[in-house]
Amino acid sequence: MLDQLPSIGPTLIALGAAGLIPILVVTTTAFAKVTIVLFLLRNALGVQQAPTGLVLNVVALMLTFFISGPMWFEIIESIQDADIDFSTIDSVKEAYPLIEEPLRAQLSSFATDREKAFFISAAKELWPARLHGYATPDSLFIIVPAFVISEITRAFEIGFMLFLPFVVIDMIVSNVLLAMGAMMVPPMLISLPAKLFLFVAADGWARVLHGLLVSYIP
Repeated sequence: MLDQLPSIGPTLIALGAAGLIPILVVTTTAFAKVTIVLFLLRNALGVQQAPTGLVLNVVALMLTFFISGPMWFEIIESIQDADIDFSTIDSVKEAYPLIEEPLRAQLSSFATDREKAFFISAAKELWPARLHGYATPDSLFIIVPAFVISEITRAFEIGFMLFLPFVVIDMIVSNVLLAMGAMMVPPMLISLPAKLFLFVAADGWARVLHGLLVSYIP
């Protein structure tokens, strides 16, 4: 049994890393922001089942890979140059600095100074004094939560701006039906085709997706 431990070690490391992948994708990439914007857009249009949640998540994942591609290529090339195989805990420790630097540079660019300052202040109040050295603007313990909050905030700001024109259309349709005395006609029956027509005519999906990509240009 003890003879099998060396071979079990890499397997456990691989399984642990695989379990962390969804968390890392949500907290260190554009996935959270893109997903929130796409779901808010679907709700603004008033179509609850098209596109489906699976389709929106896949689109968000593809955009995330495209946006974060340069960072991951840099990390992979650095690990390959250092010839790290992740077979032991020591090799994982050696890989950490190679992963940390590109990740810090990417996240720090999109984490607002206000959120960084908040988490630094909160860390100095919540953490023991011996850990205050980690509460710096360059620490991933500060940058990652600041990045997540910044991304969610920007996502809802974009969602709010997307909602406005559709709300205006709903109000216009409701007032027109009321003025015509057609109070028994559901406003959604008229406003939904109108919103879809205007959105398609304006090439809405492409514009939204292009805008999300452009927002990550440094």
